[in-house]
Amino acid sequence: MLTYHGIPTPAFQVLQQPDAPLDTSLRFPLIVKLLHEGSSMGLSYGSVVDTPAALAARAAYLMQTYAQPVLVEEFVDGREFTVPILGNTPARTLPAIEVLFHGPRNITLFQPDDEVVLMLARLRQQRLATPLAFQMSTDQECAGLQTESGEIVEIPVALNRSVCPVALPTALAEALGRTALRAFHALECRDWCRVDMRVGPDGIPQVLELNPIAGLDPTYWFPRSARAAGLEYPALIQTLLEIACQRCGLAG
Repeated sequence: MLTYHGIPTPAFQVLQQPDAPLDTSLRFPLIVKLLHEGSSMGLSYGSVVDTPAALAARAAYLMQTYAQPVLVEEFVDGREFTVPILGNTPARTLPAIEVLFHGPRNITLFQPDDEVVLMLARLRQQRLATPLAFQMSTDQECAGLQTESGEIVEIPVALNRSVCPVALPTALAEALGRTALRAFHALECRDWCRVDMRVGPDGIPQVLELNPIAGLDPTYWFPRSARAAGLEYPALIQTLLEIACQRCGLAG
C-alpha cells in the first residue's frame, strides 16, 4: 500500500520457501524478517545477508523455527527514526526519536529468544512473588521478575538506546514529518500512531513500518515524545480520549 501511494519504503519480496527465486530487482544487502511478527522477533546479527546462500540459510531457519513465510527487504544502512503522530483531522507529528544502536549492522535484536529459555528453566525451580513484581533496570535495558526470595530474574529487552528530542537539520526533520503523515493517512490510521523510518545516504526517509496502536506505557517512546512536546502523561491520555470521542461524534 505504501508503494501504491508513492511513499518511499524498501523494495521487498515475500518468500514462501527458502529456495524460492529472488526478484532480480532486489539488491544486496537484504534483511530477512518474519512476515507475521513484531517487536523484532526473529532478528539477529545474521538477519542482514549479503549473498543468496546466506539468504536461503536464514530464510530456512526462520521458516523452520517459526512456521511462517519471511519478508525480505533491501537493507537501508543508515540512521533510524520513529515519528509519533497524534490526531486525525488534523493529525500532527510529535518530536522525532532517533534510535541509536550498538553492534554490527545497526539493527534491533529480539534479545529474549535465547534468554527466555534460560529464564524459564530457572523459574521452574523458583516461585514467583505474589502479586507478581515487575521492574525495569535503570538503563531500561533489562526487565526483572521478582521471586519469593527477593531475587530478580533479569530479561534483556533491548540492545538500543534512543534520543528525544533529537536535533536535526530542518530539511530532514520536515521530510520525516511529511513522510510519516503521508503513511498515516495512506493506511487510514486513527487517533495515534508511530511511524518507523530509516534514512540512508540519499537522505530520503524510507518507511519500515507503522505502529497504529503504539505503546503508551509512560516509559515508551510515544509518551516520551509527547513530554518533549510539553504534553505530560495525564494530559496525553486525556487528549487521546478526546480525539477518539471527537472521531466517534461523542465530543461534548
